[in-house]
Amino acid sequence: MGDALGRTVMHRDRYARRWGLGDRKSPTSETPALVLMEGDPALPLAYAPFESSTTASIPTVLSVRSRGAFSPPDFGRNAPHYEVNLGHVLPPSLEDANAGEEHGTAQLLPVSWQRMNHDESLTDQHLAPELVVLTDALQLASQPGKLPLAIMTLKHRFPGALLWTPGLAGPDNLGVLASMGVDLFDLARCHEAAANGVLLTSRGPRHPLDHEETSIEAQAVHMMKSLDEVRAFLIAGQIRTLADQQSLASPRLVEHLRRHRECMTNQTGNLASHRPSATEFPCFSATALSDPLVDDWERFMVLEYRAPEPVRKVMILLPCSARKPYRLSKSHSQFRRAIASTGCHEVMMTSPLGLVPRDLEDVWPAANYDVPVTGEWSKDELERVQRMLLALVQRTGYHRVINHTAMDLSFLDVEVVDTRGS
Repeated sequence: MGDALGRTVMHRDRYARRWGLGDRKSPTSETPALVLMEGDPALPLAYAPFESSTTASIPTVLSVRSRGAFSPPDFGRNAPHYEVNLGHVLPPSLEDANAGEEHGTAQLLPVSWQRMNHDESLTDQHLAPELVVLTDALQLASQPGKLPLAIMTLKHRFPGALLWTPGLAGPDNLGVLASMGVDLFDLARCHEAAANGVLLTSRGPRHPLDHEETSIEAQAVHMMKSLDEVRAFLIAGQIRTLADQQSLASPRLVEHLRRHRECMTNQTGNLASHRPSATEFPCFSATALSDPLVDDWERFMVLEYRAPEPVRKVMILLPCSARKPYRLSKSHSQFRRAIASTGCHEVMMTSPLGLVPRDLEDVWPAANYDVPVTGEWSKDELERVQRMLLALVQRTGYHRVINHTAMDLSFLDVEVVDTRGS
């Protein structure tokens, strides 16, 4: 009970974390991972670092035991082990009610929606759990907006703790849940699928083919493969891409992801300000328009960006190019040779970022985004460009805008020279 959990962040991507468990020099397990329960197959430690059980007594006692040696300093035995009393959990719909039954507060911290709304002990700054269990995650998932809000609240309140959402996970939603900040999962849905004779895969539940089994062992194989995929995307910094792909399998997952990104947009400090130059920011679908990183770029351009002092009289609005940075593309190289001047402020019109000034084309995410170039613009894309142009022109005070794109700039209250015609 007194042992600590040795854990080290090996990779992070927004709210997703890949924690190494045990000795930081050679972790014996990692997350995202599974918590095994009664009736589960004995999976390798690399995939299942913990096992859990509950008692039938009142109050119910939740136990989580380590299957590996994760406790410093010697890492000589399987530890740590946790036990905590579970208070009575009311349904999330009764959030205004207080059950009045005390929940346990320890290194293993059970939290419900009701507790988050009523238990002031959660605000104690000395409270630093190692493992947080969102006990009513399954119920929260059926109520719009509550699951993403609960997860984000817990991640901000206890950033160093592992988070487990019992009963929610399957191979088809691990990417979405991991992107939201969940670290630990279980096989509850896999047991349900096995009992119903269906196979739970990364694409969702389906009927098995003649040669396929639906046993819990077979279901666990799909779960481990999905864990490998999530870990690989996390290492590559592309958990957002996997989450987008998985969300299309279920309207509920789409809703969770949208609400999560709305919460992200309203938070500060959760997006990387720079990334390695090789990191890509894929923008292959319409969801990129509402990505928190894109919203943050627009906010920065509208509220904070200032054009360099020497180029504040004339703006040249240019189309973007597929090649990054833009100046290395054939079309932009030819244009810059033709104008032979640095006295104008070159600004690129692009999607989904809206506008990218020449002086920012080497920074994240302007230098890293990848988008199909079709020449066609949606209403939402054009509206973003218009908002950003209005703000930039008004704040900078350009005397003239030279428009080298096909966009109608008649909405600007400044002289516009259109080089391409209407």
